Amino acid sequence: MIKRSIGLLALISIGGAVALAAGACSSGTSSGDKTATARAGVPPVTTAATRAITPPAAGTSVATGTAATSSPRASTTSGGAAGTTVAATEKDFAISLDKTTVAAGAATFSITNNGPSVHEFIVFKTDIPADQLPQDTDNHIVKTDASGLTKIDQVTSIAPNATTTLAVTLTPGKYVVICNITAHYEQGMHAGFTVQ
Repeated sequence: MIKRSIGLLALISIGGAVALAAGACSSGTSSGDKTATARAGVPPVTTAATRAITPPAAGTSVATGTAATSSPRASTTSGGAAGTTVAATEKDFAISLDKTTVAAGAATFSITNNGPSVHEFIVFKTDIPADQLPQDTDNHIVKTDASGLTKIDQVTSIAPNATTTLAVTLTPGKYVVICNITAHYEQGMHAGFTVQ
């Protein structure tokens, strides 16, 4: 009789635990049931529906599938710690910069092509004067891999009447910008500047 009573109590205990676990796992749990469950020592259940309607904090990443996307942030490049903006104008056949001295660090070139031809914009660090860069005279272009030239970055195929930007990091020294489309450099598309 005692063994039978102990067995019955064990079954009742197991059945109660299963019922409690089933209640805790239910996706239809109301907020009142969650509070009662938390008080009973079982953490509340957060359903997928609850997560979907909770907006993320500003500036945080939101997971979509397996990748995360960050909120876009505006960037300022008009001097100070965020960098310097240099306005560059290209035309047939010249390049002009609104600054001849630029602060070391982040810099953004705002490049406008006044045409009428397509142009490009290449930044080199070099001690060679802007109008004396080594050339491939057969092809009428600058030898971009020549000794004494360090290519920083470039924008190719800037359409007439278009404006684009090029963000770079500059260390102190002398620099030259050019258009290296065939014969454009020879015709005067170069300008020098200094970074301090």
